[in-house]
Amino acid sequence: MKTLTIGMSQEPKGFGVMIAQIAAIEAEQSLNAYWTYRDADLNVQPWLVEKIPSIKDGDWVVNPDGTMEVTWKLRPNIKWHDGTPLTVEDVIFGWQIMVDPDIPAYGKGDAQKISKIEKIDDRAFKVYWKEKYVFADQGLPQLSTTARPLPRHILEEEYKSDKEKFKNDPYWTTKFIGTGPYKLVEWVPGSHMTLEANPDYFLGKPKIDRIVWKFFSDTNTLVANILSGEVDVTVIPNITIDQAQTIQQQWDANGGGKVVTIPGFGWDWIALNDQKDPKLGDVRIHQALLYAIDREEMVDALFQGRNPVAESWLSPRHPLLTEEVKAHIMHYPYDPDKAAELFAEAGWEKGADGILTNDKGEKFAVSIRTVAGDKTKEAAEAIVADYWKQAGVQVDIDNLPPQLIYDPSHLFHFGWPSVFLFNFGGNPNVLSEDFRCQDIPSEANNWSGGNLGDYCSKEYEDAWNAKPIDQTLDVKEREEIVAKLMTIWTRDLPLLPLYFKSESVTIRTGVTGVQPSGTNEGWLYNVHEWDISK
Repeated sequence: MKTLTIGMSQEPKGFGVMIAQIAAIEAEQSLNAYWTYRDADLNVQPWLVEKIPSIKDGDWVVNPDGTMEVTWKLRPNIKWHDGTPLTVEDVIFGWQIMVDPDIPAYGKGDAQKISKIEKIDDRAFKVYWKEKYVFADQGLPQLSTTARPLPRHILEEEYKSDKEKFKNDPYWTTKFIGTGPYKLVEWVPGSHMTLEANPDYFLGKPKIDRIVWKFFSDTNTLVANILSGEVDVTVIPNITIDQAQTIQQQWDANGGGKVVTIPGFGWDWIALNDQKDPKLGDVRIHQALLYAIDREEMVDALFQGRNPVAESWLSPRHPLLTEEVKAHIMHYPYDPDKAAELFAEAGWEKGADGILTNDKGEKFAVSIRTVAGDKTKEAAEAIVADYWKQAGVQVDIDNLPPQLIYDPSHLFHFGWPSVFLFNFGGNPNVLSEDFRCQDIPSEANNWSGGNLGDYCSKEYEDAWNAKPIDQTLDVKEREEIVAKLMTIWTRDLPLLPLYFKSESVTIRTGVTGVQPSGTNEGWLYNVHEWDISK
């Protein structure tokens, strides 16, 4: 029996539409399939469906009033892990869950652009869009979860009778079933998950019989398991750049494997919670705090310069980061004098003790939090704290472990203190929608918004609404809109961008077929083709 062990530095909190976590996305791709996937070259490919719709082929129709109709067709012979056939009704049910305001599903914005999904026959269905949407031909890859099929035969009755029970059903954790290449057979919290090959997988039975996902809260322990051969492959989140270098050096000597590093779309940032600390609502404070950090030194220290400094949410690999857009981005090189000037304009100057103080005698103090045990984030946090202390800011570090950080009551209810060092994953579909007022997590949107910077700007809203970028099908016009948004965003700094992350993946010698993509959409779409030769 062929067994593959995959290691990661976090444990999934669960699976499905109510979980917004990279670890969960990666692991779920070995259990589930979606309308489409993005390959290693960032091209969108059909997965559950037979083809990608197009305007040219006539299965993507843009109506004169701006509405759209997009027709899809499921592949034949797709089954859920319990043997029940996947149906168009499962697709429709998945969309209905997404748009239900009582369900805290992540990515509702895309789902709400759809007016209905209509069954054509047993495998074909038509999606009716209320407006133009630039990614309507992508089936909305799994992170957006807009129309992720759900097993209606398992969940519908409970959903209709008791939504609270539905939200906490073990289906989302230990009883999860999907349509993917592997089945979940065991989940030992804090330790591992065991998956077995699905003989009925619609793209063919996987070559590897069993996959064991092992979770390591300490990345040093993960490194030891990689070097000992106990872990065959790692996926993000996993190891630091330093650790990747150490592993590669040893493997260069003994032929143990290879480390693949790919520039990614994910980025680490700092959010300032002006709900808890009003002084952080001043744009000059945002700018001063960013000028006060030597981010070039940070990426040199943490990543040997391999990870680029972030000036916005657009990764260097993002197709919208054109020369025109770059010209509208405001930059914040390390400049302690400029930081001091901006602090002073906002009413804060250093006292005799070197601490920034206002005319009321109040000290400029903040509490910063990140993920305890995440070596990279903790190291970045320490660097930020040191630079801010040099600028006169009193800094207290108050970290929490992953299981508490990712709890929705903490993450989306602004349960963190005044400053939060965290991250967004990323992909080529990111268009800045998480910075609109309506996307601030709140009771109104069932705490499902992604605007963790609590940013609400009429100027930004007006620029977005004048010609919404996600409704603009012309590439050149999208570029012009992004340029306007960049001017506002990089001035206001809803989040303080730190750096984009490169994805380092370890692959033991003898493991074949692994194709990391560098996006946050997962890259286990072809895990059924992975193999072990020794």
